[in-house]
Amino acid sequence: MIISDINLNLFRHENNEILFNHWANTENESTQKPHFHDFCELYIFISGDVGYYVDGKYYKLDYGDIVIVRPNEIHCPIIKRLCEYERFFIKFPRNSFVNLRDDIESPAAFITDAAYGTPSHVKLLEPIMRDVVSAMYSISQLIRDNPLDWQTQAYSRLLLILSLINRGVCGNQLYKTSSVMPVLLEQILEYVNREFKNPVTAEEAARHFGITNSYLSKLFSKYLGIGFIQYLNAKRISHAKILLSSDVSVTEACYECGFSDSSHFIAVFKKQVGMTPLKYKKQGDSKINYI
Repeated sequence: MIISDINLNLFRHENNEILFNHWANTENESTQKPHFHDFCELYIFISGDVGYYVDGKYYKLDYGDIVIVRPNEIHCPIIKRLCEYERFFIKFPRNSFVNLRDDIESPAAFITDAAYGTPSHVKLLEPIMRDVVSAMYSISQLIRDNPLDWQTQAYSRLLLILSLINRGVCGNQLYKTSSVMPVLLEQILEYVNREFKNPVTAEEAARHFGITNSYLSKLFSKYLGIGFIQYLNAKRISHAKILLSSDVSVTEACYECGFSDSSHFIAVFKKQVGMTPLKYKKQGDSKINYI
């Protein structure tokens, strides 16, 4: 059974939309590559042999685990073997809930407000986790049954899900988790995340950590499914999108992100985002950018 890419279309603010997706299948999704996008994502894991990479960390997932992805963070589920794989995700723009009421904080503030310090990998305590999973299945069932007021009911359950997670995060009702990625690769990713604005090459990174370029390539390929340069460019482009959404010009964004040649910057940006930096600056974009 697959329920896929169903746009809830329950709330609009400047044409922003909410996407709900439920996948339950034995097919292998291991071809999915690290990617980034302009919107927030809540990923709720149900079953399978799956890990998740997000923001320089890799986490092993158990039933009911939640992965929180903020705009333009590089992330990807990593399918380790072919077996039944089930998960939910909800994707929504950062400002989806800002107009509910002026005197009420956004129910998604635990994602959109950095002051919350919400971790990327959340393990809620019982019974909050069970309630979140139950509400997810309830939305999926509403979509299948398609009653006349399914959108209203689904939206109310979405607000409940956000409220439950917010309660767990703000009430510190979480299990503590840590990344299971090799320490060396985490250090390399931290290095890239820190130095991407400067001229950086795979050879320089390998030399900095006292390893061969071949071993560096194997680490990225094994755990992320992409090469060093692909990750470096993705980090640069995700930052460029943030800059271009402000008052920064295309030329300034090019050099601020570590590119030394504007034509190369434009080519890489267009390949990953699907449009030129200038067009993105003028109209924005909400598509997924695969690396």
